[in-house]
Parts: sequence; C-alpha cells; structure tokens
Amino acid sequence: MNNKMLNPTRQMLIDKYIEALERDEIPFECGWYSYDAPQNAITGRKYNGINAMLLSYIAYDIKLEGNRWCTFSQIADKEGKYHPNEKWHLKKGSQSVPVEYWYVYNTTDKKKYSIQEYNKAIKEGKYTENDFVWRVRTYNVFHESCIEGIQPPEKYRPEVQIDRLDVIDRLITNMNVKYEEQGDRAYYSPKYDKVVIPPYNHFKSEYDYCSTQLHELCHATGHNTRLNRNLLNEFGSEEYAREEMRAEISSSMLSAELGIPVSEANTENHMSYVQSWIAVLKNDPNELFRAIKDAEDIIDYVEEKGEIKKEIDEPNLNNDDYELEI
Repeated sequence: MNNKMLNPTRQMLIDKYIEALERDEIPFECGWYSYDAPQNAITGRKYNGINAMLLSYIAYDIKLEGNRWCTFSQIADKEGKYHPNEKWHLKKGSQSVPVEYWYVYNTTDKKKYSIQEYNKAIKEGKYTENDFVWRVRTYNVFHESCIEGIQPPEKYRPEVQIDRLDVIDRLITNMNVKYEEQGDRAYYSPKYDKVVIPPYNHFKSEYDYCSTQLHELCHATGHNTRLNRNLLNEFGSEEYAREEMRAEISSSMLSAELGIPVSEANTENHMSYVQSWIAVLKNDPNELFRAIKDAEDIIDYVEEKGEIKKEIDEPNLNNDDYELEI
C-alpha cells in the first residue's frame, strides 16, 4: 500500500475502511446518526470531516454507547477548569483514537492563528495568504466509556423530525435537475442532466425511496453547472468507482441527517463496487480523503439547495476556534 505521508488519524481510517470492505461491509454507511454525532465532552463541539468519520466508525464497530470524546489533559484537568465539580479518571487499559487538528501559522509574526483570526487578517489586508501555512497536529482522544466519574449528559438531543419528501422535492426544484420516475432502475444521466428512479410503489419503504433519490441527486451535483466533477466515466472503471464513493459517502451522511436508516437494498446495490474500492484505496489511500473533501462539498450544496438547515434547529458547529476543535 502506498501510505507515505499519512498521519495516524488517516492511517487508522484507511486501515479500518479496508478491513471493513474486505469483510463485505460498506463502511461509508456505518455509524452515522445525525443527533448523536461525535463531539468533544468539554466544549460540546462536533467533530467534522475525517475526525467525525473515524470516531463514528470506531463507535459503530465496537458498539460504544454515547458520543463524547476528550483528550487525556481534559480528563486529568490539573487546573480544574474543565470539570471542576467532577473528578475524572481514565480507566486502566483504555485505548485512544487519534484525531487530526489543522491550524494556520503566520510565518511573518511567528504566531498561530485561529480560522477566524486568519480570515479577518486576510479580509483587512493586513496579511496575504502567502504569509500563512497550514499545519496539522495529532491528538489522542478517549471515548466517554473510558472515563470514571464522568456524569451523563444533561440531555441527549432528540432525533429531528423532518418531512423528507418535502425536502427532496425542494432539492430537485432548486437544483434545476430533470427528474422522472419510471422503469426499474435508478440512475443519473450527465448527458441529459436527468435523475431517473423507479416509481414510489416499487420500493419497500419511504426510507428506501428517499435514500435512492438522495444518492442519485448527489451524483447530479457533479454536473458542470453545479460542482463540476468528471461524470463521464465508463461503468466498471476505477474512475466510475471513485465517483460512486463520493456519492455514497455524501448520501449516507445526508440520510443520517434526515433520519433515513441504511437499507439492505441500498447496501446490496453497492456491493459490486467493493473490490474496486479496495483496489483504489490500497493503491492510493489519499483518494479516500479527496473523496471525503468532495463529499463535504456535495453535502454543503445539498443542504443549501434543499434548505435542510431550516428544518433543523442546530447551533453553529463550525470549528472556527482552533482551541475548541479537539
């Protein structure tokens, strides 16, 4: 495997995903729960991107209860600023998970900047992008089940009730994509910019119907009038499998956000890509991280066009303050 330059977080995610694929499990579909996404036990900030995917999959894989994680220094809390009324202790033999933390370093004044400070400095013209470099560090975090003395959260956020059919109808309209229900096959045609799926009564449930719509609409975001990905790939090729990986990651995460569980039919439909995905990831592990980045762009686009955030009363979870990312 070509694994040069992978930090511990990325190496673990690649290893876990390839292991899952080799036992015919599709890891992109596992561990996503919109109301129970991994978050820091002290700050309440949700982890995102690669960190979220790794922590979610670890929790799913070994069946951990709860979604809170924190570093050893947050557990020890020697200064008493994190949990002054509670004494936490790390259980003997606890295993940590590495998460990556990106920050911006100013090469002119030799200081670390938060994302907010970086954006402000660029906007005000005080510095240019050439004055900054992006750097990454790895931190080890422990699941709440490893901590003695930690109290249950005040409340777990209830699952959000959303009219999925309404959201997807709005998404189709706002994407300005052609849409038709006919036949017995679901696909997106880049040539005609058209999504085609079987009629509603061909599906076992509303969940299956909506997850199929989402998957094909995620493909449609790649049209050159939208996010402009290469969609003209031959079926069965590695390039086709790469696009399928992007659609599967993004649609799985969006399905979780809309409260749509993974269906058996959806998993069966994508088993044909397993060997291609294994080959792609073993040959070029960084392809997974490019796929995750593209999937995040797809999710942002779909959330905007489907006006999903209007349906969810959710706090601002951007990790702009670098001190709160871990």
